[in-house]
Amino acid sequence: MKSEQPEKTTGISYYKTLIGSFFFALSMGSANIWGNIIVYILSWLRLFTPDLTLEDLAMVIPVCLFLTYVMITMSVKLGSKIGFKLTLFIVGFGYPSLIIASSFMRHWLLFVFIYCVLALSLLGLGFMIPMYCVWEKYPEIKGTATGIVASALLISPLILNYVTYYLVNPDNLSPTVDEKSDSTGQGNKYFGAVVAENVPRMLHGLAIVIFTFCMIGAILITPPDKYTEHEELQEDISGEERTNQADIRSSPEQSANRNAVLNVSGANNSLLSSSNPYPTLKSCILSRQFLLIYTMNLCGLMYAVFILVFYKTYGLPKVQDDQFTTLVGGVGSVLSAVAAGLGGVLSDKFDFKKVCFTIFVVELSAPLLLPFFGHLKPVFMFCSLVGFAMLGCSGGIFPSEISRIFGNKHGSTLSGLLNTGNVVAFCIIVALLKCTLHHIGYDRFIHILSVFVAIAILLSLKVRDN
Repeated sequence: MKSEQPEKTTGISYYKTLIGSFFFALSMGSANIWGNIIVYILSWLRLFTPDLTLEDLAMVIPVCLFLTYVMITMSVKLGSKIGFKLTLFIVGFGYPSLIIASSFMRHWLLFVFIYCVLALSLLGLGFMIPMYCVWEKYPEIKGTATGIVASALLISPLILNYVTYYLVNPDNLSPTVDEKSDSTGQGNKYFGAVVAENVPRMLHGLAIVIFTFCMIGAILITPPDKYTEHEELQEDISGEERTNQADIRSSPEQSANRNAVLNVSGANNSLLSSSNPYPTLKSCILSRQFLLIYTMNLCGLMYAVFILVFYKTYGLPKVQDDQFTTLVGGVGSVLSAVAAGLGGVLSDKFDFKKVCFTIFVVELSAPLLLPFFGHLKPVFMFCSLVGFAMLGCSGGIFPSEISRIFGNKHGSTLSGLLNTGNVVAFCIIVALLKCTLHHIGYDRFIHILSVFVAIAILLSLKVRDN
């Protein structure tokens, strides 16, 4: 069991862990670049399977992301058993190695198995460890620390997208769109042999960059001492540092109750368990508070995920400017990273309920304006950037609040479950689009998404203060 003396929040180890977590999170963000490299991968695999289509590979996206998020829930538990440092090095060596191995696959199913199943599953095992480490190092400013790590996850695709672009298509060649392409331009796109033959080089370069990020992170991160879930449960009610933090965010009555427990000498395990409202992971998952936060986050993400995936499909017919919509995506990626950091700071400074209510109200303005004024470039940019910002705020605010409520170890697992909201939102959006798009069009579909945001606003009023 760790010492009850609060750890000093200064010193080289403190800053090393922050910087290392940021770099390791940069490598973790590579899970989100599949949408950018999918056309390159398709072009290369078509050299061996000529009838392969974009739709075949697009179906892989929700599956591989779901697998990643499932493994995220096991990340900290595995690290606590075999060592956090060892887990980081295993992921740091294994993940890039699997990316390189995928470049030698000549059948698309083998490639999908190596890159999308094995590599991304291994990635998930290291995903939450940087977050967990900064939670341990920054107990008094969890939101800010969470925001910094989340910003790395969000800025990473922007960095890696440019790396892959310059390795595979430095001459900016245009893809071929076959006759089966629909009016939205989302048909079968692929590049010629000049670009396709550069894909293995792209994968090798991507692996080298990711390996560099991983090694910097693994070397610099100073992990917390390994301890069991039972010891964490004891620490949750006996650590002076966490008590002081809880006193800030709790009512006087709650603080008095905690202090009364702390003053009990030789408390037995039954007293420890009864004083913790969430003694097991199952009780955390089934708690009203977590289910409310999960649902609220999911509803708030619906519009944001739509913008992330379809901003070009929706925007190009309206603004008729591909360069402008590309600029929107680049600025949105940067804003999303900034919003993650800002959201974390706000969650430290202000009440969680008020922060959620405010960001959802701002978000609601976007789907209300976009269908009517989206043809105006400033309005289209504003409404799109609101969606990107919401993605960042979600990553900076919700995980830190979950760790405050349920503790760091349970919080890391629950944050992995929370991330499945991205996949669930994507699947719901795709299903709704297929069922309704031909009947109501994109503008009315966005009105439906505004209803989800309104539900998130109402749910934010039901969240208890912590």
